[in-house]
Amino acid sequence: MHFSPDGLNEIEALHRKVADNLKLALGIFISDDIKLARQLLAEKKIVNAMERRGAENHMARLREGRPESIETSALHMDILRDLKRIHSHIVAICYPVLEQAGELAQAKAAIAANGEYS
Repeated sequence: MHFSPDGLNEIEALHRKVADNLKLALGIFISDDIKLARQLLAEKKIVNAMERRGAENHMARLREGRPESIETSALHMDILRDLKRIHSHIVAICYPVLEQAGELAQAKAAIAANGEYS
């Protein structure tokens, strides 16, 4: 069983983003740095978009009838979904820091509205 080159690239890119954000979260856990916490929260929208785009691209490859996409379909979608779920847990590390600074509700609203918070 082999992923399509495009599908594998999408999975690898999402995995790299999640791994990078885990490093960021560890820094927040150690330092309680509010700036890093804001940055990590902003990454949530990016990761969600990457997962959604990866799923949409995969569905397009299925419609094209690409054999490797058909063969790996369930696994591909599971990996994308699971990486997004893992990232959600990683992002939760920033919530206490933002809440302590009185910024959690404002930060979540800003991210939901336009994808940015500073």
